Amino acid sequence: MSFAPRRRPVTWPLTAALAASLAALAACGSSTEVGAPPAKDVTPASITVITTDTIRGVVGTQGSLPLSVVVKNKAGDPLDTTLVTFAITSGNGTVGNPSVRTDATGQATTTWTLGGAVGLQTATATVGALAPVTFRAVATVGAAANLAKVAGDVQSAAINANVAIAPSVKVTDRFGNPVPGQQVSFAVGTGGGLVNGGIVNTGADGSATVGSWRLGSAIGANTLVATLGALTTTFTATATVGAPAAITLAPTTLGELLVGDAAQLTPRVLDGGGNVLTNPTVTYTTSSAIVASVSSSGLVTAVGAGTATITATAGTVSASVPLTVIGHPAGTIINQTINFNFIAPGDVAFTNAAMLIGLGGQQQVMVRDATAATQTGTITLTTIASTVLAPTKAAGPGVIVAPGIPSHLYFLDPAASAPVDSLAIAAVIISSAIKNDGTRVYAMLDDGSMSVVDGAIHREITRVSLGGGITKLRIAPGDTTLYALTNIGVVFEVDLKTNTVRRQIIANPSNTDFVIGRDGYFYLLDATNSLVRIFDINTSTVLRTVGVAPGASTIAVSPDTKQIWLTHTQGSITMYQGSVATGFLSAGSISTNLSPPMRVYFSPSGSFAAVTNLGGWVDIIR
Repeated sequence: MSFAPRRRPVTWPLTAALAASLAALAACGSSTEVGAPPAKDVTPASITVITTDTIRGVVGTQGSLPLSVVVKNKAGDPLDTTLVTFAITSGNGTVGNPSVRTDATGQATTTWTLGGAVGLQTATATVGALAPVTFRAVATVGAAANLAKVAGDVQSAAINANVAIAPSVKVTDRFGNPVPGQQVSFAVGTGGGLVNGGIVNTGADGSATVGSWRLGSAIGANTLVATLGALTTTFTATATVGAPAAITLAPTTLGELLVGDAAQLTPRVLDGGGNVLTNPTVTYTTSSAIVASVSSSGLVTAVGAGTATITATAGTVSASVPLTVIGHPAGTIINQTINFNFIAPGDVAFTNAAMLIGLGGQQQVMVRDATAATQTGTITLTTIASTVLAPTKAAGPGVIVAPGIPSHLYFLDPAASAPVDSLAIAAVIISSAIKNDGTRVYAMLDDGSMSVVDGAIHREITRVSLGGGITKLRIAPGDTTLYALTNIGVVFEVDLKTNTVRRQIIANPSNTDFVIGRDGYFYLLDATNSLVRIFDINTSTVLRTVGVAPGASTIAVSPDTKQIWLTHTQGSITMYQGSVATGFLSAGSISTNLSPPMRVYFSPSGSFAAVTNLGGWVDIIR
């Protein structure tokens, strides 16, 4: 075996240039050792969001997730110490730290406090020149923090009425966002009143509106309080006078006026709470312009005899007052004749609503309305119905006086057209009278006594001794005094309160008939001497004498004492017009078809006269 000889390794001489280069590298700390790793690439190439879910939270609070990103180089290696900038791009929120360096894993994280706007909010993270990444968050409304009035404050309405605008509130969180689904309670604070729909949930816009707010019944301030937990707000309103709910008039009745008289009505108008309206609008009407007129201010003027009703209206309410105008018939002709088949009628008497005519031979009483225009009923009796009494200021009773042994008083109900009771008196009734209110009936008896009968219970109360020779009884206006005329010219004055004779008055013995006027004077007919004496009962003096046509048989004086009417046996009525102060002059005559008129009866107001006639009829003169 043979071996090749070993060759020595070739060595090259170290040049100066190479030696210098190696020295320079050694000075820089670099290694050129065989197998050393290359240097790391620290240039950011990507930024990626780690928080991929939508962040949620209440406005003004920290989001449900932090803002987190990872930064890597182009080799996909995470870079540490890389500066990441976080910024809010919508929603006005804030980040905990806007500048964060990545950690060893390449991650950077900060917190996000959401802004005050409900809905979508955004934030970004940026590294160098790389495109920023975006985070999204949905912010929800916060807790109720404010309760504010929206509408319906500082209003006014009538008492017991709803305000025009229903009070409304709005509930917001501390950023002013509307808070829905909150239960707001509305309740009356002061002033009374009533709330309808007082518990209301707020809508999507945060508002809640009460159903209605009705103010109280007193004029003045009212309040309504809206409450949500510890939050409250107060609405104010002023209750004003309401619509007319009631009206009254003063005086409540005008009573009796003479033609030409005037009376002022004063209204008092109240609202539903009893508050008095100031200067309310009131309109006036009259039921009969020929009886009474009324001005726009409530001044009533008596125009002509009759009855009327004055009505005052405010809004939908009204009040009325009745009145009677006292006068005399305007005409001098017969307007209407009521026939009784040639049977002479008896007396005519008036209640406050009806006219009664006795039908003697027919044993009946005809009932007609207050104006005599229409027959409303007939009352059938078992006795002669000649003498009829009735109260002019009441609805009844009507009384038929039947003289005899014994005599009877038959009590009638004019409204029902029926007899209701009777009373026997063991004496012959000479004359009779009834109070205007119907409470007492007086019957002069042939034994010289006067029977006093209770008109309500139809029983005799007492008797007053007057003596004989009395032919007529008359009750003076006021129902407190009765006068009894004797056939010798003596007049007894009887106090009806005590049922005693107060005094005796000497009058002219030739007087054949008399009436007492509304003025309180006696009008005495002296048929023998064709005179009417007007006598002052208080001074027992004759104030005036009136010469009249001969042949007069009865006397009547109109309710206003402006006319004297006399019946004459030759078939006529003569009239005299004037006054006690100025005297009376002839006003003409009315023919009764040559048939003797028996007596003249005036309606309570004097609007018409009813003349009974021996021929069998009653003439009505208006």
